[in-house]
Amino acid sequence: MNETTPLGNMSETTQQEKTTQLGSRNKTTQLASRNETTQLVSRNETTQLCTAVDRLQPPTTPTTAYNRLQPPTTPTTACNHLQPPTTACNRLHRLYSRIGFFYLCRRRATTPNEDRYLVLTARRHRNMNATLLQQHLRLATGTRVSTQTVRNRLHGVGLYALQPMVCVRLTSRYHRDRREWATEHVNWRRNEWSSVLFSDESHFSVQPDNRRIFIWRDRGSRNNPALVHESVRFGGGRVLMYGGISIDGRTDLYIIRDGFLTAPRYRDEILRPIVIPYAAAIGDDFILMDDNCRPHRAKMVKDFLFEEGIARMEWPACSPDMNPIEHVWDALGRRVADRQPPLQTLQELERALPEEWDRIPQLVINSLIDSMP
Repeated sequence: MNETTPLGNMSETTQQEKTTQLGSRNKTTQLASRNETTQLVSRNETTQLCTAVDRLQPPTTPTTAYNRLQPPTTPTTACNHLQPPTTACNRLHRLYSRIGFFYLCRRRATTPNEDRYLVLTARRHRNMNATLLQQHLRLATGTRVSTQTVRNRLHGVGLYALQPMVCVRLTSRYHRDRREWATEHVNWRRNEWSSVLFSDESHFSVQPDNRRIFIWRDRGSRNNPALVHESVRFGGGRVLMYGGISIDGRTDLYIIRDGFLTAPRYRDEILRPIVIPYAAAIGDDFILMDDNCRPHRAKMVKDFLFEEGIARMEWPACSPDMNPIEHVWDALGRRVADRQPPLQTLQELERALPEEWDRIPQLVINSLIDSMP
């Protein structure tokens, strides 16, 4: 019996150890399954939350993840409970803060529906300023916001307050005439355009329009005398210039004194001394293009051109934008305005204009005419 007792005790001890090991294994298995279940639940909650964020609406039933992300919960605290990657939790926090289901900072002044109302109103009424849009929003929804908030909402969709392009008012007849002229000349090539002299008159001032002038200055320095741009009435004086351009050529720039052009002056000062010699240099195919202002279309001018055998191009009314010389006038004005030191007198302007006219590259003029019609 003394020999069997230790063996019995050893067998009992072995069984207890096995039982303990099995119990610990079961506990470990249970803990592992609990951890897996917890991770699965957190994954499901996180997935549901991500889906809600993607749909831009909160979950239909508040989940643990949604509740734990409510303020004042921080991303770190939420991640400790949910066990997702830290970057994923931060992303959820940022998205929820942005779409406005809960707010980590000051609440957004307008709802998405109010934002859409502002955008639609601005698109339907392009001339409304921020103050009128603010009033319309208050009357429609009762929401009071600042004019800067209105601008911010419009800026968010790419709408900005910009100057509209200004053009001549065109009637249906003018539209038809322009279309017919373009159709008639659409197949013209360079050799045909090379016979045309595009001519026009333009005014130039000593001090150009200053509405486009900008300066860098500090806030509160608006009245600093060193930063004030002085202007003179009527631009300090202006002159009326006549010029003509063609492929591989141009006329001399002519100053029309007193700034007033009549039919006799147009015939005697421009057509006879400038256009007639230029036409002889080009040849029998020469065509004069001048617009429809009264001095150009006077009877004495028509008779004079008929006697000289000068053909005229029929030009649609109210169509200065179709004349390539308008771009040359713009380039000439910019060149004169950029001269240093700036022009101060009318005499300096009269000397500078012909100089800058001759400096405009002929390649620029040719490219403008090649773009016709």
